[in-house]
Amino acid sequence: MALVHVNATTATTAQPLFTLPSGLHSTAVQICNNHTAVLYIGDASVSTTGATRGSQIAVNASQQVWLNSGDTVWAITAAASAAGAISIIYSGI
Repeated sequence: MALVHVNATTATTAQPLFTLPSGLHSTAVQICNNHTAVLYIGDASVSTTGATRGSQIAVNASQQVWLNSGDTVWAITAAASAAGAISIIYSGI
């Protein structure tokens, strides 16, 4: 198994956090929030409040999501994160 680790950064506006590379089968992706603010994940309309509020990942917590090849996870936080504050781990096979 080829484990892949990606570091990402978030902002106060919704932006793509991670896209599963093409050619991979349905894969479990672990998103770890090492930022000082709650991370919200979802689609391109994700926000921190209201009807489009995303799935919350608390500070120093992680969440597993299943993605298909080419799927993109979008993210937003109430405060921009430091470079590499979000860790993403998945199998590259």
